[in-house]
Amino acid sequence: MGSTYRGRKVGTFGDLATTSFYPAHHITMGEGGAVLTNQPLLKSLVESFRDWGRDCWCAPGCDNTCGKRFAWHLGELPCGYDHKYTYSHIGYNLKMTDMQAAVGVAQLQKLDDFVAARRRNFRILRQGLAELEEFFLLPEATDGADPSWFGFPIGVRRVHPFPATKRLPGSSSGRLRPGCSLAAI
Repeated sequence: MGSTYRGRKVGTFGDLATTSFYPAHHITMGEGGAVLTNQPLLKSLVESFRDWGRDCWCAPGCDNTCGKRFAWHLGELPCGYDHKYTYSHIGYNLKMTDMQAAVGVAQLQKLDDFVAARRRNFRILRQGLAELEEFFLLPEATDGADPSWFGFPIGVRRVHPFPATKRLPGSSSGRLRPGCSLAAI
């Protein structure tokens, strides 16, 4: 969230975009995420997967939006079977609670500050490690991108002066090895 590519906000182009609301991410609702689209057919499909694979597109609390709720003849079901309870594919129960939505709305109001803090933290880490670039592969934004950094990926070059046995706080293995590590921003 908060990133741009070639001047356009990420999530505003393409057929579908997703974002996560996991606790460590830009905004959180405890769990879950969102799927974004501006195409009505894809929106219906995404909502169906979110709603147990249900065929009906009536909003909660609404009935008979299609005007034929009891008039469909679907497969081997008897004519007039309630379309609201017909499931054409596997789906999930992926709706957030009102409390989660309220937390998300409150955090959206602070998103610009969150993004600014992540960019500031990234800049501090990048500048602080710049003199060690001969030993580390430091992250850089893709041309045309202005990321709202989620983490700070650091690659350790094969040739480095650090003892392989040195324990590093915060690393998953506790050891410094060639490869990649991710520091939260």
